[in-house]
Amino acid sequence: MAARTYQTLSPSDPLPPDHPGLLADPQRLIELVPGAAFAIRPLPDGDWELAGLNRRHADMTGLQAFVGVPISTWAPPELLADLSTNYGHAAAERAQITYVETLHLPSGSEIWRTHLLPLFDDSGACRLLIGTGFPVGEQIAAEHRAQALTEALRRQAMTDELTGLPNRRAFTEQLVGRQARARRRPHPFFVALLDVDALKAINDNGGHAAGDGVLREVGRALAAEIRAEDFVARLGGDEFALLLEGDDPQTPERFHARVMAALAQAALCCPVTLSMGFTMARADDYGVDAPLRRADRALYQAKDHARGQVVGQDTPVDTDEAFKSVYASPPPED
Repeated sequence: MAARTYQTLSPSDPLPPDHPGLLADPQRLIELVPGAAFAIRPLPDGDWELAGLNRRHADMTGLQAFVGVPISTWAPPELLADLSTNYGHAAAERAQITYVETLHLPSGSEIWRTHLLPLFDDSGACRLLIGTGFPVGEQIAAEHRAQALTEALRRQAMTDELTGLPNRRAFTEQLVGRQARARRRPHPFFVALLDVDALKAINDNGGHAAGDGVLREVGRALAAEIRAEDFVARLGGDEFALLLEGDDPQTPERFHARVMAALAQAALCCPVTLSMGFTMARADDYGVDAPLRRADRALYQAKDHARGQVVGQDTPVDTDEAFKSVYASPPPED
């Protein structure tokens, strides 16, 4: 009889001519399987029995003492429910399944990836489950470390080092995402720029440490006063950017007032004011350049008036219907 490997065995494959004998002798069957293999037999009372281990599996797990014993009598409670579910699922689906499990072995707990294949007799009843498995704890741990490192690097790439706020790259991602959402389901929002007034004079008089301290304190005030649905970032230098949900032109002004009040209470080297320019997002913006240009024009108008001023650029009070009609516009042709 030609030996069959586990990789070629499936529920639809014809078993060898003496398959009734193999089903009755699971130990003989799993010796045909390369790697660490085991056999599970369903019991009439709904329990499952460890029907055999090949030598490699026994050497790796030390579970040979439990061969011929129902799993309910030796599997830990936290493992028993998962085992019963997986075994029942493989039998019911009549197909190979793969899962990750924690094995509580005499040598300690290990994470294994297990492939489980049901085998049936001529009547269609599941007679055995043939499984192969191998430890993957180190692999999974390495994958988790890689994911954590990737996420940490992404956060670092999206974070301003001085203030801890999101940076220009993060702001761009947020703005483009909100523009796309607004075209699917219109909702108005403002794009605003904030500038620390006379930061150069602060640097000249107190040194860059003083200027950095001001920027950090401004960042803390902005983060503390921003609403959950809004977004704030430092673009660089003395400039910060905001995305403020809503269509009330007083929303940016109220936010500016809250931040100024917070800065008035902060321990700073000197009085600090912020100028703000803002604009409402438009359907034809398609990226950061157009709304930032409008907000920047408004910011320069604010700074021309006096320090600590707020100016809006082209910000009519849009009704819902007006905003929907604007955002119904098709994108520009490439």
